[in-house]
Amino acid sequence: MLKESQQGIIYPEPEEVKTLQKQVQILKDAERMRPHQTITEAINALENEINEQRKKLGYEFEKNKQAIQVLSNHEISNLNY
Repeated sequence: MLKESQQGIIYPEPEEVKTLQKQVQILKDAERMRPHQTITEAINALENEINEQRKKLGYEFEKNKQAIQVLSNHEISNLNY
């Protein structure tokens, strides 16, 4: 699955997020069969972890993008490069 960053750039989700999403889906299916507070709490915890992973990925993506821009600007300004 692809996610869009705050600047509108699309990047792939890491395998860890995909795994967490599968776990959430399994728990949601189980919860539909037999609702239980423990299952709900586990779903919420996994969804929080997914959100944290997405935030981290977005931050890392933007940080790397900025570094590439700095290097590109340096390369353009340095004709001997």
